[in-house]
Amino acid sequence: INAEYMGSIVTLNEALYQLRHSPRFKRILQLVLNVGNFLNAAAPGKQSKLVYGFRLQSLAKLSDVKSADGSRSLLDFIVEWVSDEHADLLDFFVDLAEVQEAVKISPSTTRQSIQGFRMQVTAIQRALVDYVPCSPDDAFATKMGPFIAQASEGVREIERTFQTTTKALEAVALAYGEDLAQFQAEEFFTDICSFLNSWTAATQSLQKRKEEQRTAEKQLQHRMARSASVRVKTG
Repeated sequence: INAEYMGSIVTLNEALYQLRHSPRFKRILQLVLNVGNFLNAAAPGKQSKLVYGFRLQSLAKLSDVKSADGSRSLLDFIVEWVSDEHADLLDFFVDLAEVQEAVKISPSTTRQSIQGFRMQVTAIQRALVDYVPCSPDDAFATKMGPFIAQASEGVREIERTFQTTTKALEAVALAYGEDLAQFQAEEFFTDICSFLNSWTAATQSLQKRKEEQRTAEKQLQHRMARSASVRVKTG
């Protein structure tokens, strides 16, 4: 139990560290904000004020805004722009690898499980205090005592570690402008992970388009070369 839940807590801690210390992710968010402000300012008939931040859940809208023909999204255009002008940021998502793992973990469920373990251990400890041996050879309390003491210390260690994780989670939430009164860790990680997946898909799509374009250009050059060769021979 200790190893299982400590592993989940370690994953959460690593994901939170990456979110706090990834300059490339923060730069991407700044570029997205800049694009949003530009589009708002360029919209006809509107006098928009500069926006200095946005909720991470708004990132999903980048895939919803489509071009006139519906073939590409705003996210596709941003990814292409970053590829051309800020190529060093294109694969920023590799800096957040643990976030992809953390999204599988529910902090609230983990907290409830830890509380459940503490209640079970406490109940057994109380039962041992009141336990009456069935016979002179009854060694149940003698053998169970050290086991429960070890289990209690294990739960205590998990509680201490998870308390640190909870504080780190709140610090990250505040750093990204979240309201702690309404903050849901599961939704927070899901929003980020969805953006990472969408960005990765858009990057792959861009690379495919560029490869198809290069192939088409090579084929055109080849046809032009063959055509020129035929003209020389017939001339």
